[in-house]
Formats: sequence, structure tokens, C-alpha cells
Amino acid sequence: MSANPPIDLELLIKNAGGDEAFVREIVGMCIEQAEKQISTLKDLCVDGVSDAWRETAHALKGTAGTIGAEDMRLLCEVAQKQMLDSTAVARRAKIGEIDEKYQVARQALKDLGY
Repeated sequence: MSANPPIDLELLIKNAGGDEAFVREIVGMCIEQAEKQISTLKDLCVDGVSDAWRETAHALKGTAGTIGAEDMRLLCEVAQKQMLDSTAVARRAKIGEIDEKYQVARQALKDLGY
């Protein structure tokens, strides 16, 4: 079990100057982006070198970081930095882990009213 909370919006709220409407807008954009990025990574589960996999994992890492989903961000970092040349099986396993952390983060956001 991780010591990290599923999400931590503290930095986002601070950077937004406490503007709740702006935070809601950013969170909504992150949810939309994460859904697309996860779907894209699932489609990119192929054998061999994939620059598209690396680029999408990097983008999803940024999305996760924005909402403070640290466990998800760390998994995306592994996907980005260590899986440029990988197997479809390994990539499917990694995106499964990432998606699991995303679902936990998404539920935490719902619980907070986002």
C-alpha cells in the first residue's frame, strides 16, 4: 500500500490563488486528458520501440502531476523512461497499473465533488 494519497490538489489550489472555478476547470481538463491518454496507451501496447508510447506516457505523467496523483505519476514515469523498447505484454501490464491508480484518483476527485 502506498503512503501517497490518491490525489493532492494543494499545489494546484495554491497556484490557482484559491480560485475554485479555475481549479474545477483544470481538474475537468485533466480528467478529460487522462481518459484520452490512457486510451491511447492501451492502443499503443505493441512489441518494440514506440516513441508514441513514450510521448503519451510523458503527457499522462504531467496530467497526473497536475492533480497530485503521485502514485499514478510515478508509474507513468516508469512507462516513459523504461519502456521505450518493450513488449506488448509488459505495456499492457503497466497501463493496467496506471489505469488502476487513475480509477482510485478519479474516485477521490468525485468524493471531493469534482
